[in-house]
Amino acid sequence: MDKIRILLVDNDWNIGPVIKNYLEKDNFDVQLATDGKTALELFEKGKFNFCILEVVIPNIDGFEVIKKMRNINGKIPIMVLSNKSEEIDKIRAFECGVDDYMTKPFSMAELILRIKAIAKRCQGEVTEEKVLTIGDFMYNNHSKHIVYTNPQTNEKEISHLTVKEGALLFLLAQNTNNVVTRQEILSKVWSNETYMHARSIDVYITRLRRILSKDPNIRIVNQHGLGFKLVIENQQTTK
Repeated sequence: MDKIRILLVDNDWNIGPVIKNYLEKDNFDVQLATDGKTALELFEKGKFNFCILEVVIPNIDGFEVIKKMRNINGKIPIMVLSNKSEEIDKIRAFECGVDDYMTKPFSMAELILRIKAIAKRCQGEVTEEKVLTIGDFMYNNHSKHIVYTNPQTNEKEISHLTVKEGALLFLLAQNTNNVVTRQEILSKVWSNETYMHARSIDVYITRLRRILSKDPNIRIVNQHGLGFKLVIENQQTTK
């Protein structure tokens, strides 16, 4: 794996430089930002392939920073490393599109293992370019763009999916009209089965439903106790 270039966002001078130093000793290339505005400027200009972010930061709220980062680039993994440990904050972060959430205090060894695992998994997600036609939508797994074409006006509307949204949609679309279990989703889209990742499945399903709702022939059905099924009426999904 190539050297991972990390944008670290933390305004606590007792923690940020320490994290930066530890990560650099483990051969990561790290740039530290201490406020939301600077973080976004660096994120847009720099060629990072990972971001670690504290949501309690000056200038721009950390959750808003995550949303803006996702609009700039939906592929780069984002991990929250925060003092905020309430479940509502974790759910909100997943709704904004983060890939992982750790709370302080934390184990530096665990942080490094998580970074490497997420980076490796994200690299594997983009090995082969594939395009799926899903009803009136076209999804490309490399660009993470899903394009809706209005059948009446032929106008196109582009939405950008995060890495996790794209991986989940791709998994459901490859199994159209068949149930994909939560266990399979956790195994293939997330690398472990923590409680928060299990809860985040429902958050991501809700977001995909909102995007796909433009086509009335598409539904994501909840199979109680089992998982989810992507149902497409009157049209087959092509692979």
